[in-house]
Order: sequence, then structure tokens, then C-alpha cells
Amino acid sequence: MAGSINPDGVIDLKVEKLFNDSSIARILELLQNATSRKSKTELLIRRLAKIYTPIVVYLAIAICIAPYFFVSDYQFSDWLYRALIFLVISCPCALVISIPLGYFGGLGAASKKGLLFKGATYLDQLIKVNTLVMDKTGMEIKTASDKI
Repeated sequence: MAGSINPDGVIDLKVEKLFNDSSIARILELLQNATSRKSKTELLIRRLAKIYTPIVVYLAIAICIAPYFFVSDYQFSDWLYRALIFLVISCPCALVISIPLGYFGGLGAASKKGLLFKGATYLDQLIKVNTLVMDKTGMEIKTASDKI
């Protein structure tokens, strides 16, 4: 079996299938696909970051350079320091980094516990689950909007 450990002796094996046909390969493929499927929240944050980040960088550059034309005692080092402070204060790092990492960490923690989600959108859908029905062939999940 895939993933077995043999601490004693030698085992002769005859391989009848390729690695790509194994259960481990299918699980790895599911995990890789799970990280590529983004939730709506994650996609929204990425879209906002694509707009917000360049605006903040250009504003910081303007804070550093524009006073040269308007302030009589312009000191580059002072305005550079102010621009850097502006960058630190307006940096969306906590939001832009924490949302995708939160989903990634949730998928990883679930996989350590033996739960495999197809993507971050399914983590969001867990909030709506009110009934979980299982049998030996699979499971069916009902949400509040489904009729049982």
C-alpha cells in the first residue's frame, strides 16, 4: 500500500500501475487543485490590492517629491521619511496577506486531520451546513437553503 512502512526485512513487489494512477497521486492532485481554487473573499482582496497598492506607492512618491515645488525649506530626507511613514501606515499587508494565508492554513489544517476540501470556497460553504449525512459509499451535505 502507498505510504506503508516496513521496519523489518525485505519485500519484493510487482508494480502493476503507474504512480499517476495511485491514490496518493490523486490526493496530491486534489490538494494542488484546492489551493488554486480561490474563494470570493480572496479574489476580492486580490482585486482591491491590485488597485490600492499602486495608488499608495504613487502617493508616497508624490509626498516625497511634490513638496519640492511648494515648500521653501524642502529637505529631501524629511519628506522621504514622511513618505515612508505614509507607506507603513497605509500598507494593506495585514488584509492582503492574512486572508489568503487564512484559507491556505485552513486547508492545510483540515488535511492534517484527514479532511480534504476541493478549494477555499468550500471552507466558506461550511458556514451554511446544518446536516451531514454519511454512509459507506460517500456523503451528502445539506445546507439551510436545501430542502431535506
